[in-house]
Amino acid sequence: MRLCYSIVMFMALIMLTSGISLLAGCGQKGALYLPAEPAPASVKQTKKTNKSTTATKQ
Repeated sequence: MRLCYSIVMFMALIMLTSGISLLAGCGQKGALYLPAEPAPASVKQTKKTNKSTTATKQ
């Protein structure tokens, strides 16, 4: 039995799409959830905030 060219191309397209989808999922690393608490502010931002708070209190 001989396969039609369009069927062969359709199957190739399906396989290519499936392969790309699987490879795209491989790049995801780590747990897929949102962290419970936000990251703390950096030290520089904290110092700036303290200086501006001190200036307004005086």
